[in-house]
Amino acid sequence: MTAAEGALRTDFAREIQRLRRIGHATWLFVRQYPIGAFSAVYIAAIIVLAVVGPWVAPHDYYRSVAIPIQEPSGQHWFGTDEVGRDIFSRIIGGARITVRIGFIALFGATALGSLVGLVSGYFGGIVDALIQRVVDSLMSIPLILLALMIVFVFGSNTNNVVLALSLVIAPSVSRVIRSAVLAERAKDYVLAAEVVGASQTRVMFRHVAVNLAPLVIVIMSINVGQIIIAESSLSFLGLGTQPPEPSWGRMLSGASRLFMTQNPWMAVFPGLALFTVVMAFNLLGDTLRDSLDPRLRGSR
Repeated sequence: MTAAEGALRTDFAREIQRLRRIGHATWLFVRQYPIGAFSAVYIAAIIVLAVVGPWVAPHDYYRSVAIPIQEPSGQHWFGTDEVGRDIFSRIIGGARITVRIGFIALFGATALGSLVGLVSGYFGGIVDALIQRVVDSLMSIPLILLALMIVFVFGSNTNNVVLALSLVIAPSVSRVIRSAVLAERAKDYVLAAEVVGASQTRVMFRHVAVNLAPLVIVIMSINVGQIIIAESSLSFLGLGTQPPEPSWGRMLSGASRLFMTQNPWMAVFPGLALFTVVMAFNLLGDTLRDSLDPRLRGSR
């Protein structure tokens, strides 16, 4: 056996061992947190459905394909809406809107809120006081009202909805991150880095921020449900995603409200899609919090 073959075999063995460890850790997670695992699988399925939606939807999202207000049937599983569009296909299209807006707004809010909280908690003093007064002012306004104000000022389109949701979620993220930074700031590894001459920027981003990664993951998993609800609320009020885009919130408004008593499927199926996705994200967030927080792990 040549040296190259031996090195290749060693690398292959290491990769097999790594995959076994990942598989074992996944199995332990599924066995210990079955509800969280099921939620993760459901969310993954929704994301995949959103990505491949145009190719798997039985009908076009935007075109009338049958008689208006048709009951669920083998051809139209969830029935049709007031203009004859297939509701099942519209729900698949709504998943694309929800995933795109939800995740872009989530990353924007998390990045902005984490940066503000990191700066506020690390520097303290007058910087912390000024930032926190602004955060207090923003958090005193109800989330949906603040989002409505931003969308009303900048206009109702997808980009402005993402901007509004990012800005209204960021203050709560910054408050949580600030509290964690205050705790990390007093730990020995931060003091040691400062003593050896590390710059404040390096200490913040290379030491403190890295240790907050599990907390950031939990924050993201919890806030995504709140963002989806806020986006659907804006669309329900007519200030979110504009027609003919198939937003779940807009599907619950308009004709669905008018015809809901006689034709409940027009509101029930979009409502169930919204409910199950938000519930799955909330359950996954709770599971990640329990599994990543060592204090909670120790109490189980």
